[in-house]
Amino acid sequence: MTIEEAILQNHFQNLYQKAWINVVYTGNRLNLLTERTLRPHGISLPQYNILRILRGAKGQPMSLKDIKRRLLDPNPDLSRMIDRMIEPKQWVHRREDPDNRRRLQITITEAGLQLLETIDRDPRFFSMHQPSRPLDPAELELLNQLLDRFRCALGLHPESD
Repeated sequence: MTIEEAILQNHFQNLYQKAWINVVYTGNRLNLLTERTLRPHGISLPQYNILRILRGAKGQPMSLKDIKRRLLDPNPDLSRMIDRMIEPKQWVHRREDPDNRRRLQITITEAGLQLLETIDRDPRFFSMHQPSRPLDPAELELLNQLLDRFRCALGLHPESD
């Protein structure tokens, strides 16, 4: 289905506008698909993203600032989201940094790691990341390069948020 068919629009100001709308529309649809897949596990997309980031730290504590820099969708309410992941979920652990009491150190718990393992094994989630999708590896590499260039041209870097 083309973007024209998806949004019932046949005219765009130019190819740039069409690409912009196509990227936004596709991103929103991917988020919706991911949220629907995560919902049965009792976790939101932002919470999943935080757990994924903490798992990548391999047991090393991370500050809220470090987590926020890596988020796919930077959430200004990160502190409260972390609080909800501590109680009652117990997916993460928070403690004060011994060198700076104003800075928090966040780590993933065993319960958080087990949840990610369960999600990783979920056939619905697993199928979203399979190479049997419509693009071959060369096309996927090109898509990634084009999206990187698109973001850079717009100045969409984490530091600019």
